[in-house]
Amino acid sequence: MGKNQEIAKELNSIARQLLDLADRLAEEESAPVITFLPHSEGQPQKQTLTINDLADELSISRTSAYQLIHRADFPTLRIGKKILIPRKLLNEWIAEHCREKC
Repeated sequence: MGKNQEIAKELNSIARQLLDLADRLAEEESAPVITFLPHSEGQPQKQTLTINDLADELSISRTSAYQLIHRADFPTLRIGKKILIPRKLLNEWIAEHCREKC
């Protein structure tokens, strides 16, 4: 098995664990269940963004992206030292702030 296949296998395992945890949370707190929807082109869409992805998506600098993730109202997911931004929550955050300031 190649290195990329090993990484993909590990990521799939982590995704299953996250879904299991989300299901358990939903049962306990009536929270929404996280789903992984396929991208319109048949490729799975990334459900989370890295800092670099965030900067690219918003056409801002990495410094601005880091400033955003340190805001108390900005949605982030921390796994160890890794900081991820859930795409769905990012879109909701943008829509909420656009309504306030646009």
